Amino acid sequence: MNSKVNSWPLLCIFVLKFVMKIKFRFLLALLFISCFVSAQTLVIPAGVTYSYTSEENNTGAKTVLSEELDKTSGLKLFSGTLFIGPKLWKEIKADPVIKTIEGGNTTFRLPVRNARGKVVDYENLKGKLIQNEEDYKKFWSVLNTSLTGAERSFRKLSTKELEYYWSVISWDIVEPIYIMTCNSKNYLFDLDLKDGKYTLQWVDEVD
Repeated sequence: MNSKVNSWPLLCIFVLKFVMKIKFRFLLALLFISCFVSAQTLVIPAGVTYSYTSEENNTGAKTVLSEELDKTSGLKLFSGTLFIGPKLWKEIKADPVIKTIEGGNTTFRLPVRNARGKVVDYENLKGKLIQNEEDYKKFWSVLNTSLTGAERSFRKLSTKELEYYWSVISWDIVEPIYIMTCNSKNYLFDLDLKDGKYTLQWVDEVD
């Protein structure tokens, strides 16, 4: 007698393996999408006031900023005043050109937090307020020299960077605002848009 082989167990195993393979690929795809979305999502820290602008305005700001960073004066972005944040000021204040800038000495109070995030003290950090075109051109020439010929990339601020910036300013954070990475350093550029004109109100370096 010829014995018949029952193919149902083999078929079931094949179908099960196929379903598991498809399920694994689906879950892997979901994980990739989730990571990508998370990387692009701007997380606003509690207590920080942040206002968005249109993608068109953000793109326009990045274009103008990129163009001005290739120039030695960058006057197109100057509105009459410009804050140089404490971390960038610490890096450039000893430069011979920068040392000729008189006035505009500013002190920023940076909160010091304990392990639980509670403010326990304040650290006074020096910065600079540029108040005329001549001083602005001096600053911009020094900044331009450090960035010339290097690759640049732009992104939104991280949660930590938003917390830092919020702690040293006295106004709401309003887009367009960018972190530009160049020569392994991160620079914060906060721009204002009024009547179709982009101007720079704050430049700093962040960790």
